[in-house]
Amino acid sequence: MFVNFMVNNKEEHFDNLTIHFCESYNLWNDKLCKTIYRVSSIRYLGLAIDKHMKWNLHINNLLMRLRILSHSFYKFREILLMHVFCTVYLALYQAIIQYGLLIWGGLSANALEPLLIH
Repeated sequence: MFVNFMVNNKEEHFDNLTIHFCESYNLWNDKLCKTIYRVSSIRYLGLAIDKHMKWNLHINNLLMRLRILSHSFYKFREILLMHVFCTVYLALYQAIIQYGLLIWGGLSANALEPLLIH
């Protein structure tokens, strides 16, 4: 799969690429050819990137993961000791937020607004 990154809204008119592993064009064989399909977004090294290089998809995935963890923290707050609770928080919650922060952390305040705690 591949993502066709674009700056403007001009849509390309191809949906897949075919890669030929032939020595010569006379020996062309469909069994040796690989097809790569175009997708609108891709997840690479834990970062979700869409074809417009916007981070909305990544922020939404991040929020979903953090909401699931928040529910678990709510359940464990009365069971765990405070220092254990803080260790678990640092190991899970903070690690999820900080992963890839150098790449996506320079976003505008408007894009990061869903991550703010009110």
